[in-house]
Amino acid sequence: MANNETNKAVYRIFLVLTHHVSFANEAILPILQTHDIDLEKSALGRQLFFDKRLSKNNEISCASCHHLQLNGADKLALSKGVAGQQATLKTPTVYNAVFNIRQTWSGARKDLYDQVDAPINHPKEHATSWPEVISSSIKMQH
Repeated sequence: MANNETNKAVYRIFLVLTHHVSFANEAILPILQTHDIDLEKSALGRQLFFDKRLSKNNEISCASCHHLQLNGADKLALSKGVAGQQATLKTPTVYNAVFNIRQTWSGARKDLYDQVDAPINHPKEHATSWPEVISSSIKMQH
């Protein structure tokens, strides 16, 4: 019995250690010394970052968890989303996220374009969808 438990433990350790091996062959590129910034896109991004209409109940925004005065994260062990639902992970910082090789703690998202949909659609984070966001925004304007 102990041998079987040892084998399971060794297997789990193996899985953890080799989880990101598939990324090992990706080239690591140097960070650009300059980064072109489109000021109009930047202004739109800032507006959306603080917009609570991006959540199901219009109560949270990206800034609700990614506090810019707290290094782009929060002080909670586990983040809180829509209706105070507890997330399964701590909020990662958004500072310099554009330079990350992968996004999220697990590296599941390849870039920010891929990442942006995750919290909007996640049932414990913003708990909505882009069609719902657009529809509710249009209704609010009329």
